[in-house]
Amino acid sequence: KEPGTYDIWDHIADVEANEANTKKIKADRIAAQEKAEADQVETQNAMDKLRADAAEKQKLQDRIAARKNQDRLAIEAAADKADKADRYGNLTFNKTARNFNPIMCMAAKQSIVQVRDIIDPNQTDPEKVITPGIFVNKIIEITNPIIESNAIEKGLIYP
Repeated sequence: KEPGTYDIWDHIADVEANEANTKKIKADRIAAQEKAEADQVETQNAMDKLRADAAEKQKLQDRIAARKNQDRLAIEAAADKADKADRYGNLTFNKTARNFNPIMCMAAKQSIVQVRDIIDPNQTDPEKVITPGIFVNKIIEITNPIIESNAIEKGLIYP
């Protein structure tokens, strides 16, 4: 073939090359568009998650603020039982009575405590005091108190 000549076969080869190149360009554009769409979906999902996290955080902050603003329970009087007390009101409790009674003494404006034994302050072991006297207003000594579980079994009631 002479230089500078162009025949039909050259033209067909150029057309096929252009078609292949066009198909490759179209495929590259489609792939780029699919990647962009996938990136957009991923970004949208990330933004949705951030919004949900922000909303959840706001709900939590609102709940905390609501708790801080709640009025505390105002208890006028508490009637508690203790094992021993000194004249200053320092209380010791027996077994499970130490779970709830000290809290009630602290929460109430007036606390009246029934005790089995009032002891001298010098007999009080500071390590065994559960409720300090600052929370006790009145002490009543009942040496032989009724035991509620026995009273329930016998069908007894308070007069």
